[in-house]
Amino acid sequence: MKADPTDRIEYYLQQHSIILSQISQQLASIAPQVSIPSTPPLHFPAFKPSSSDIRVNVFWFLGLISSLLAAFLAIVIQKWVRNNTDVFQRDSDPLKSARLRQYLREGFEKWHLPTVAEAVPGLLHLSLFLFFVGLGDSLLNINTTVGFTTIVPIGYSGLLYILTMIAPIIYPQTPFQNSISGPFWYLFHKLCWRQYWDGGWKPLSANMEQGQMQLAMEETEDRKARDGRAIRWLIANQTEDAEIEKLLMAIPGSFNSEWGMEVWRKISHTMMPIIRPSHHPPTDAMSYPPVRPPPTIYLPPATNTQGELIIRKLIARFAQFLRASENRSPFTSDELRRRRTRAFIETTASLLFFANARFAWFEDIVDPLGDIGNFEKTRELSLAGTDQLFVTRWTCLSLLAIRRILDSDRNMWNFADQVLYLLTKDDDTREDNEALTGAPTIDKNFRIARRCLYDLSYALSWTEDLTEVKAILRDHESVISELERISIGAGHLENVDQWMFETQSAIAPQITSQFPGILDDLDTTLVHFSHFVEMFRDPRQIQFIRPGQTLKSMCSIVPTLRNILEGQGDAYAYKGMIKNLMEFRSRATNWRGDELQRQLWRLQDLRNGRGFGFTIELFFLGLKQLLSKSNESHYALYMGTFRAITYDWKRHRNSIGTRKLLLDIALSRSVDFQSIYPLYVADAFLGLLGNFFEGQRGSHIDDAVRQLELTTSPSFYFYDEFRSRLLKVITRGRAQSSESSRSP
Repeated sequence: MKADPTDRIEYYLQQHSIILSQISQQLASIAPQVSIPSTPPLHFPAFKPSSSDIRVNVFWFLGLISSLLAAFLAIVIQKWVRNNTDVFQRDSDPLKSARLRQYLREGFEKWHLPTVAEAVPGLLHLSLFLFFVGLGDSLLNINTTVGFTTIVPIGYSGLLYILTMIAPIIYPQTPFQNSISGPFWYLFHKLCWRQYWDGGWKPLSANMEQGQMQLAMEETEDRKARDGRAIRWLIANQTEDAEIEKLLMAIPGSFNSEWGMEVWRKISHTMMPIIRPSHHPPTDAMSYPPVRPPPTIYLPPATNTQGELIIRKLIARFAQFLRASENRSPFTSDELRRRRTRAFIETTASLLFFANARFAWFEDIVDPLGDIGNFEKTRELSLAGTDQLFVTRWTCLSLLAIRRILDSDRNMWNFADQVLYLLTKDDDTREDNEALTGAPTIDKNFRIARRCLYDLSYALSWTEDLTEVKAILRDHESVISELERISIGAGHLENVDQWMFETQSAIAPQITSQFPGILDDLDTTLVHFSHFVEMFRDPRQIQFIRPGQTLKSMCSIVPTLRNILEGQGDAYAYKGMIKNLMEFRSRATNWRGDELQRQLWRLQDLRNGRGFGFTIELFFLGLKQLLSKSNESHYALYMGTFRAITYDWKRHRNSIGTRKLLLDIALSRSVDFQSIYPLYVADAFLGLLGNFFEGQRGSHIDDAVRQLELTTSPSFYFYDEFRSRLLKVITRGRAQSSESSRSP
């Protein structure tokens, strides 16, 4: 025990007195004449520690015990961790290792080891607290100045400790907390009920970690900005393939709510408005409302450097990850690759159509789109009606990819110009704004060949006897000769076919080969009649007609017919020819007779309109195919795609081929607009036409108006509401043009 300093002084003085008394007695024996008092000095009282000594020793020894106990528990926990991590190294049998691991795990839970682990830092904190209290008490008893000088910083340290204990309750986002913060949070939230907003007011958890998680997910304006910063950090710091894949899989889920879409819009820094569906059902094709003013067509927002860099970096990493996974295809299952490609398509589509990013930022996805389409066989999926959401997203993205290629590929423009030159080289004026000289002649040969095939199919349909067939063919010698003449004339169109092939090849063939609703074939060899019948079951699905090759394929049955006339007929070949002729006759009604003329409008649009009308035609072809297999309305995808491919309509208003192509789409597909396409799509298209033809004049517009006036008159046998609305849109544009021309 530590003695009091005053008692020590008194003790030493008494000792001095005793010694002096003894010296005096010794001197007295030597000199008796000196008187010495006979009363001896008082004895020193029994030692008794002060209360301060007791407190100080209690504090310090308790602190020592707490720190030693914390060290002991830390060693115990470390031992358990080592045993648990080394389980699978003790035995080569995984079942035995798993059995031992489970045995230890259940003991871990039964003996509440997590609670013990949490007590270790608490014991250390207690030891520190006891040491400081004992130190202050001891110094105050030694010297007041030293004591107060030491107690002041100890007090500040204690206040800091209390602050770290209660700060998470007041400011849950604070990084300052200690081991007692959790129990204090629990007591506070048990006594004081607290709520947070998550689509509704909900009670906050009494567990501090869960409560902080709930507050982090609370829907506030601060969270939107915080989520944006978190995503930027995530994109900048994900480098490993496993991390990129997790991010790729996680992003689509963030678009399941309006909240997530707003966060991504802020990241991409765009201000494009969100267009909502109209109040009427989109599938009610027979209840068109009166013609409304055309919807506003928004130009894309100005590029924001920060948002553009973020989205570009994200998509580039995803595309790089996909290419790396394809290079490891021998080691990757098809199912895993399919899961990754679908996540890539869903993520890219979500960023484009829900976050209002610009497609110019996605320059790295054209090749992946083609690879994914070929791997997934998207055209076959669309025909089978399976996995429609994936096919829809892929189709919409492919339209944007094609639109981007058409708007920037100068080679394709030159190829289209070369085809137009070859078809109009006999025209000295080289003015192809009106009817092109080569197209009517070729279309006439198409009509003649089609009529010849039609006549032969009727004449030969009732017999398979080659003798009778030979007699019939003698009566149709002129038909066979006409087909031979057309085939010979088609040989002069080889240059046209070659340049048409070059034009077709320049437009992302890896995408168009799998695009739903079109049947463009890049085969350069002469197709057989069966191939021709299959390809031309609906000529509207053929975007590129190579006239020479097509005419030759239509006339390719002539050798079979000549062999029969010469007595060398093959019954098997004849049966195949008759089957194809019957199929051709059943589909002959799909031919309009001006296929090449419409083809030349496409070429003019590709050359002068940068493929604006061509892409819109692809949009409606793909949409019809998708809608034929699914009743689901993907409003955001369809309208997002339409807005993205038509935002720059002002640049292409003066292209005559584009105007003709748009009018042809509206006129030839009026029944589809009436019964297949959703009403909001028809509204958007009519709005585009209203803007496109405002103030425009020309014979092609006059011809369209006359045709519409005829088919919308009360005497016409079928009333087409879409054509009626189309007539109002076009005539309104003509009226505005007339008023502007009369104004001074």
